[in-house]
Order: sequence, then structure tokens, then C-alpha cells
Amino acid sequence: MGASGVSWDEDDGALDWVQEYETDGLGAITRAFDAALEAEDGAYLDGDIGAAVIAAAQYVAAARDGDHALLETHPPVTAEIAEHPNLDGLAARALAALARILDEDASELFDLWNENDALFGAWSAGIDALQARLS
Repeated sequence: MGASGVSWDEDDGALDWVQEYETDGLGAITRAFDAALEAEDGAYLDGDIGAAVIAAAQYVAAARDGDHALLETHPPVTAEIAEHPNLDGLAARALAALARILDEDASELFDLWNENDALFGAWSAGIDALQARLS
């Protein structure tokens, strides 16, 4: 994991995903969630999948609640996402994908953050806040 801080956009995997989002918008969001949700039960999820899920979930949350503060230095939420006919369904998929990356037995990203006693609480609080925005 290449991360310089606990914010979602301080992770190299998330920033790689943002580049994908710039070219494919909603398709990038769908692929991020699918990567987590279509993995076999108990399959160990790669850290980059987790980072992509968090980044994609940030975009869905911003589309739902209009709070774009965490996206200030990144591409904006596209109309295709903001006006998605089933934004609540996207949010539900985001929550389900986040649950997969928070599985302490099957997520590299969780394991890496959990090993860092000094920063795990802040990272976890950020995920909790994201889940609240999606609920």
C-alpha cells in the first residue's frame, strides 16, 4: 500500500482509480464495486481493490449528499452519477463493497491499516463517516 495519510485520496491505489474515473465515470464506479462484491466469499481482497472501493464510494456519497469537499482537488461528480436513476441502489452497493473491505479476515487494506496502531483509528473513523453518508 502506498499511502501518505489516512484520507482516501492519500492512497496510490485510490489515485490510480481516480484516473480511471476520469475516462470512464460510472463504469469505473461499477467496476470498483464489482471487484469487491463478485469476489468469492472469503477471498482475500487486494489492497488496490479496497482503495478503489473507498474512492468510488466517495463519489457516490458526494452525489447523494452534495458535499463535494473531499473531492475538491479531483474530477467532479459527473451528471451521469448525480442524476443516476438508482442512486440509492449505488449507495447500497457501495456499502456492501465497503463491508467486504472491512472484513479483517479477507482484506489486505484492512490488514495494512490495522497493523498501524497510530493511524488505524483515524482511518477507521473516515470509513465510518463515509458509511454514514451512504446510509
